Amino acid sequence: MDIKKIFIILIIILSLILGGVIYYSVTSDTEQDEQDPINESTNETEDEFNPILPNHSLNSIEERENYTLDIDIDELINDHESTVLENNVNIEQIDEDSTTTIRTDDTSVEKIIDPIFGTTEKQYSNNSEDITYIKNNLYDGIRYDYKLENFDITEQISSTKITTIINYIPIQTYDYNEEDDSIIVILETDSPSDNLSSSLSYLEPDKISVELQISIEHGHIKHINSQIIGEDAEGVSNVDDFEQNIELTNNNIAEPSWLTELKEETTILSQTYSPEQGLALIEHKGLATIPEHTTIELYDLENERSRNIQLPSDFEEGDILGLQFTGNDVNVSLNEELDEGDNLEEHEGYVIVFGSEPEYSTIELLP
Repeated sequence: MDIKKIFIILIIILSLILGGVIYYSVTSDTEQDEQDPINESTNETEDEFNPILPNHSLNSIEERENYTLDIDIDELINDHESTVLENNVNIEQIDEDSTTTIRTDDTSVEKIIDPIFGTTEKQYSNNSEDITYIKNNLYDGIRYDYKLENFDITEQISSTKITTIINYIPIQTYDYNEEDDSIIVILETDSPSDNLSSSLSYLEPDKISVELQISIEHGHIKHINSQIIGEDAEGVSNVDDFEQNIELTNNNIAEPSWLTELKEETTILSQTYSPEQGLALIEHKGLATIPEHTTIELYDLENERSRNIQLPSDFEEGDILGLQFTGNDVNVSLNEELDEGDNLEEHEGYVIVFGSEPEYSTIELLP
């Protein structure tokens, strides 16, 4: 075989070999190019974060990219209390003992306590007065009373309970309620810490579950529902349910009709008692005038006996009634100075009731 034929054969063999290599290389690159977009797409899907909550301006709530929720307790409580105090609201609170309803407007607060067992109590307070009026519907009639302070709504909105819950109970899940633009947060634990147990006055709670509903628009907690299962502070197995709903409203609260009768049948009194001097000074601070000859009952706590005396004249706002205790006698004066009586430092004291039907007021003289 001549050299020319050998050279042609080698060229053919090399062409076949190189052609296979080139084909394999092109095929492999093509397959790799087809696979790469799939892998890239998969990675993008895994890394993409789709927030559960909509954009909002609340400083108290932050949603993390690992789908966890951070709650700034101080900010939440500040938003919560500010919203409730600056707006007219309806509050409904339900626990194991009673249902409490509170309504507020720009000047007034109305509160109704309806216990499961017992009788209904109504309260009314006006911002212009440092007094809360109280009506108790007793089984045998009506009793009127008062507190010498304006109604404090901050005591009713569970800030302490909320702080305790968020501090010690982990968030299990959260969601967005589009219907009323709120965040629903579920907290739960079946292994509460000692701090949580003591804060909630429980010896051994077995399980605590809580649902919070936070308004995105106003930042307040519009709904809280909690349940504690376990031994309470007295060691009794118990299921403690608590629910509170807060609604922003346009209330316009009228002065209750029963307030007129209360002001005619209730007297605000303030007393100063000096056992060592045997003297008591009782000042009329407002509301009803107690008429002349009204019976005053003095109940002796030591001897468990009562004696009656009568008012020498009408007892009106600004008047001071003096009682002097000497031996078995009690001397009465109205706006007049009295001498010292017997030393009563070792005496247990007295309960004094002004009037009967109506009973204007009851005070205690204690050493």
